[in-house]
Amino acid sequence: MKVTWERTVIGGQTAPGDFLARDETGRAVGRIYPQMGGHHAGEWFWCFNAFGSDINWPNYPAIGTEPTKQAAADRVKRVFEMCRKR
Repeated sequence: MKVTWERTVIGGQTAPGDFLARDETGRAVGRIYPQMGGHHAGEWFWCFNAFGSDINWPNYPAIGTEPTKQAAADRVKRVFEMCRKR
């Protein structure tokens, strides 16, 4: 399973540090971006958001924060791998 990352584009604009994960078909499967304020400032927010007939949606949280960009990206990929139907 391959996941590629690209800048998230919202309203034609990109935000620094905001990335979207896509699977090998081009489907969006997750997103990461830095937390700028509040309790989790300095951490990286991640969310898993893949839907389809090949996905078993998890019964556990599909969002959270990690201390680094790489850890957040790894979490998205790990949840995606765990949720794919075999």
